[in-house]
Amino acid sequence: MSLTTHTAAGQALGYFFQIERAMSWLAKSPSNSVVGIETEDDVVVILKTGERIHEQDKSSTTNFPFNPSRPDLWKTLLIWLNALNNQEIDFDRTTFYLVTNKVTNGSLAETIGNASTSDEINACVASIKEAISNLNGEVKGIAEKILEFEEDLLKGLISKIIFSSGSDVCGPEYRKQLISDLQIVEGEEVANAVINSTLGWLFNQVTTAWRNKQPALIERDDFIRVKNRELSSYRDKVINDKIFQLGEVTKDIEIAEHQNNYIKQLKLINVPQEELQEAISDYLNTVNKKTLIAKKGYITEEEINQMNEELFLRWQTISRTTQITYSSREKHEIGRLICLSTLDHNAKIGEFELRGYFFTRGSYHSLSDSLRLGWHPEYVILMNNIETHE
Repeated sequence: MSLTTHTAAGQALGYFFQIERAMSWLAKSPSNSVVGIETEDDVVVILKTGERIHEQDKSSTTNFPFNPSRPDLWKTLLIWLNALNNQEIDFDRTTFYLVTNKVTNGSLAETIGNASTSDEINACVASIKEAISNLNGEVKGIAEKILEFEEDLLKGLISKIIFSSGSDVCGPEYRKQLISDLQIVEGEEVANAVINSTLGWLFNQVTTAWRNKQPALIERDDFIRVKNRELSSYRDKVINDKIFQLGEVTKDIEIAEHQNNYIKQLKLINVPQEELQEAISDYLNTVNKKTLIAKKGYITEEEINQMNEELFLRWQTISRTTQITYSSREKHEIGRLICLSTLDHNAKIGEFELRGYFFTRGSYHSLSDSLRLGWHPEYVILMNNIETHE
């Protein structure tokens, strides 16, 4: 076989198209739904209520696959008519979808999908008969089998068929709808990363099931959990990644030393210059990070206040315990121990576990800046003296 005539790429795209269609249904189906791929149909959606969606997907890199001159449309109608005639499908609780990535305006498939009134359905049946009369060869033989069923059954099926194509099922507009269905509000770049990762999980679930000769049935709630885990991973990164690196804040140390109480407090306990720079970095990263993640809606003001209250109570216990344990030592040394013990902590804010220490330390420095807490055992008196002499 010539490489130029190899059909594997088209076949692979067909399978990928089915998985993408399954993902679309998983994104917008209600809780407790199950989506099957290559089970009773290309894609089947089973709702908790017992209602079903049967979908036939045709992806093409060349011609419109549901053209009457091709067998796909007729084979699809035959599959559904046989299933309805044999009562394998509950007519009253099933909707049928004809789906393709290709667009041809005014096609017979589109006419079938749009027919809803009695007159439209009768006209559609007439169009089907006319199209079949103009066929030749093998395709005509397949299509004529449709006319062997009772016409009322064909009309009933037509009334339940929805046709989707083009931008409704692929391309940028489809991707925007998928992002909306998945309720991803972090922006297109993040949304695409989450979708691609979740799609990889879905592909693995399907291929694993097929390798094990099992039906590829995907629970919607499992899919949503994977999507949420991917989003949480991104949000965790947003919260725990620093905005500024240490070298970027070095120039701010002189300003901070003269204007910020948290630096003055650290100097009361003889913290070295290097640690003052770290404190400025932690403080600035935290102030800016809180603004960013609050604006994105990841945390609330109430959650910030709750974290600060927990941090304060923790400091209070450490401060009292340390002053009792090391009462014989110099005050600034006790303060240094209080500071080091207090800052050696990763807190939690809302649902997020903080990592890397900077957020927790920056929050402590913010509390120190407001003089709600301090490191030196006599920080209130000493800070008042500083303010008096400035």
